[in-house]
Amino acid sequence: MRIYESLDWNEEGATPNQKRLQVDIFAVACRLRIKDCTKQAYQGYLKWVSSGVRNPEHHMIALMEGVKQGGTTAWERIWKAYKTANSPSEKNNIIGALTSTKDVTLINRILKYCLDGRIKPNLIPRVFSFFALNQSTRSTVWKYFKNHFAEFHIILGKGSLMSSCVKCLAEPLSTEAELEELKEFLKSQKTLLNTKRLV
Repeated sequence: MRIYESLDWNEEGATPNQKRLQVDIFAVACRLRIKDCTKQAYQGYLKWVSSGVRNPEHHMIALMEGVKQGGTTAWERIWKAYKTANSPSEKNNIIGALTSTKDVTLINRILKYCLDGRIKPNLIPRVFSFFALNQSTRSTVWKYFKNHFAEFHIILGKGSLMSSCVKCLAEPLSTEAELEELKEFLKSQKTLLNTKRLV
């Protein structure tokens, strides 16, 4: 990935637009498991753990790599940070990291936190949005959503919050059969008034 090799994680003087582009490239490179990228990101995570120092632009990438390499211990540490985070951007970064896990137990935990109030309703669509980027979680998230649909419906209602979550569930679907399964499930729910808007 030549474009990644041309960038410097510690580059100074970049414009805001250049910084955003760099972050996007670093995120893709880490997702593709490019060795230097995952190493740099994990070092950023370890630096945050040891000293609290963070690079604002790269922080979510570092946290995500922390979860991927640090497992449950890292996930627990990052969840603890979520509980004390004050800014919306920080909470968003942490949700992105928490949902990058492949551990079914941890996936179910964050979904449970959506239902028990530990994650506020207005942030639940963000949880599903980040899960949509993590292909390996699709079946687990979909199963949990179906099994707890009534609870999600009570919390999210019939408006834009529910619609956003359903669209995120539909995004990773790769076959017509999967999409039809989602549509049929929504049609079977008497509490939804207009399923055509949701998928």
